[in-house]
Amino acid sequence: MFERNLHLTPEVVLKEIGGMSNFDYYVGQREEIKHKIIQSDIEKFIQLSGDNNPIHSDKEFALETHLKDPVAHGMLGVNFISNVIGNKLPGAGALWLSQTLEFASPARVGDTLTIEVTVKSIFELEKILILETLITKNDGVVVTRGTAKVKVLSKKSKEVAAKDQINNKVAIVIGGSGGIGSAISKELAQNEFKVMASFKSDDYQANKLMQEIKELKGICQTYRSDLSSSEEIETLISETISLYGTVSHVIFCASSPLENRSLKDLKWENFMTHINVNTRMFFEITQRLVPIFQAQGSGNIIGIGSSVTDSPPAYWLPYVTAKSSLLGLMKGLAIELGPMNIRVNLVSPATIETPLTSNFTERSKLITIKETPLKRLTRTIDVAQTVSFLASEKSSHITGQNIKITGGA
Repeated sequence: MFERNLHLTPEVVLKEIGGMSNFDYYVGQREEIKHKIIQSDIEKFIQLSGDNNPIHSDKEFALETHLKDPVAHGMLGVNFISNVIGNKLPGAGALWLSQTLEFASPARVGDTLTIEVTVKSIFELEKILILETLITKNDGVVVTRGTAKVKVLSKKSKEVAAKDQINNKVAIVIGGSGGIGSAISKELAQNEFKVMASFKSDDYQANKLMQEIKELKGICQTYRSDLSSSEEIETLISETISLYGTVSHVIFCASSPLENRSLKDLKWENFMTHINVNTRMFFEITQRLVPIFQAQGSGNIIGIGSSVTDSPPAYWLPYVTAKSSLLGLMKGLAIELGPMNIRVNLVSPATIETPLTSNFTERSKLITIKETPLKRLTRTIDVAQTVSFLASEKSSHITGQNIKITGGA
């Protein structure tokens, strides 16, 4: 069970450890090709590009300039940089994102060009290489220099891709040792997720959860932290990446104790207690995870809402307000993050048997059952299985939704 606080931001962890284990490149890695410019190169480039500037093809015109002889198109040499990037470094699957260029001296028919590409920097999680590109001629005179940014789109077999997808299923479960949170943690672990279950204070329940998941042959680590601290949020994310290599999902199950209070007995601090746990925490963790999700091309955010946003009970104003604000936040985030392939949804159960509702009277529970078409209270497993569905590829086209688990109520 983790209790460390390394004060590492996700950005630092990503920079240090990256997000891939099979990104086989290294700083200083170099490839080159050579090419001797011939007249037909010039003619083919003119035909293809339409650039018929006489400085490249008309000897008499060139003689009237300080160059004296025709020069090859600068971009002709750049085409050979494309050759190296596409065929040698990084090779097949390379996507050329950007290129800076400085044309230092001209090249002419008869010159032999050496086109070099060297790895300067590596960003493993994003699968990006920063390459130094250099073209020299004959005796080493620089013709063109610059920097390329290249993304590696590796091709893998279906078997390897499926294995990677399993290996990269890593979920942080906030409130992971509570009633709903522990059910979700166990369900995800049984579906081959690596789970980091965050909890605030109950060491007994956290240790019990780890033991139960171990018996189920699943992978789970618990992490004790007070996520009202922005610093501890960053440490939780950093610890998860250090342990599992990435984060692909986050599930928010934390909540504050329910109290029956009329308006006259409330202060704004009562509202902020629930808003901080239900909405601010959701916002802050999402804000820190989005760059990680964006870099790896996907992410999944799932919150636990409540049916009280549809049918508010009396005397629960702070809780109802917090869950309603969470619903609005989820919908707004789903719209903004959708283009990044990051999905955001809520699962909203009705009254459920957890420590949070332990002070409910038997009479109130019986009334709820009577008013529910399926004639029973919602169970934690009902919520956990719905979360598991939203965390899977089976729900890959679902975002911005509030899925209600109410037995038809």
